[in-house]
Amino acid sequence: MSRTASIEIFYNNNIDFVCFIDKLISSEWSCNDYGKIRYIIGEDFEWESDILENFKDVINKMEAEYFKDKIVAINFLYKNSIGGNFIFFNRNEVVLNLNINRKTLINGVNTDFSFYIKALNNILTTDCYINCIEIP
Repeated sequence: MSRTASIEIFYNNNIDFVCFIDKLISSEWSCNDYGKIRYIIGEDFEWESDILENFKDVINKMEAEYFKDKIVAINFLYKNSIGGNFIFFNRNEVVLNLNINRKTLINGVNTDFSFYIKALNNILTTDCYINCIEIP
């Protein structure tokens, strides 16, 4: 049986897109999604990919669209193995879809949200709240 899991992060203040990405990278998250950068710009949810060497260009393009209030998303892996899509719905809300090698509890079924919370510690601030969701 497949499960869907995500973590919604809501901030009271606007998210600095580039700072958010930099904090992820400094916390052992990587946009190296099996040799590519995978991202979305816009509400069509059409995934694009680019080579890793173009990371700065991709982030700059995403940031420009983010400031135009467009939905942007990018795949990140924690310690190069577990991760998902960070979707920026607006300047105050980020959703992490846990869809790349989802970490589970010892029962092998339920999502280990504590693992992800620890991995996201660098981006969780006192002005945000989180909502962990798992749907069987």
